[in-house]
Amino acid sequence: MSARRAGLRLILLWSAVTASAGCHPGDDRPGGARPRIVMPDGGVDVDGGQRRPKRPKLDLPPPVPPMPKIDGAPMGVSDMNRLREAVLAGKPDERPGAPPIRIIDAQRMEIGKVLVDKAARRIEVPMRVNMVKGILEYIAVTTNGKLHESLLEMQAVPSHLHLAMLLLDLETNEYVPQKNAGRRMTREGSRIRLYVERATNTPGVVERVPVESWLLNRKTKKPGKAVDWLFSGSIFWDSSYAADGSRSVIGLVPDDTCVLTTTSDIGNPYHGAGLGYDVNTKAVPAIGTPVKLVIEPVAKPAGR
Repeated sequence: MSARRAGLRLILLWSAVTASAGCHPGDDRPGGARPRIVMPDGGVDVDGGQRRPKRPKLDLPPPVPPMPKIDGAPMGVSDMNRLREAVLAGKPDERPGAPPIRIIDAQRMEIGKVLVDKAARRIEVPMRVNMVKGILEYIAVTTNGKLHESLLEMQAVPSHLHLAMLLLDLETNEYVPQKNAGRRMTREGSRIRLYVERATNTPGVVERVPVESWLLNRKTKKPGKAVDWLFSGSIFWDSSYAADGSRSVIGLVPDDTCVLTTTSDIGNPYHGAGLGYDVNTKAVPAIGTPVKLVIEPVAKPAGR
């Protein structure tokens, strides 16, 4: 017998053996049985040929209707400007939903817990230290926001901060929509500087430092340098101020819902070991320490 014919006989013999044992030599099913095919409910069980009963249809509750819009709540940019004009005219909007305004004197007023001092050209926002170590995506968020990656927890409402910025004649970024996705900035908003102030053990003495000194550059391992920030202004989503819902206030990475954004984006810390910021553990006081975030405008560039 030739080697070729012997090889063919071996192949045929092996095929017969494996066919009688199942789909492979180690299969322990009865000879010739096909592998069991599991179908989703409502399909056919190939082995038994019986159709399994379908799962009963779930009776879902009706969808929750959206919260009714409150007349005084800002639902867009024009509403924010209307609220500003009313305050400057000495007649704040007092309808339900409008930001609570307390006029202290001709130069000072409070929007909720945010203090505006027009004479000193500064805004004061109550905060408390939220993190003393770890990576950061935000300088500040509000309670129940992304506290796992925020240096500070703001004790105020984001839309109140937005109105306070308008009362200092500061302007938001301007955008045009993009054809494919998102939007493109056509003009920068007003530039500002951020400081943190806190009481010291010496009566009447307040420590004041740039907020960046509480950050640690993950690449250089040095404290962050003082930089300008932008009054970007949060977007309005479904006729609501987005930052009030997202609770994101001051971002270190791009976030359209933030009220204030950085002009010095050094990357997202989740995307690389040398990107973004950590908390500067050596500089930051204990968690829960009350501090005041101070916002001061930067002089407008020539031509603005």
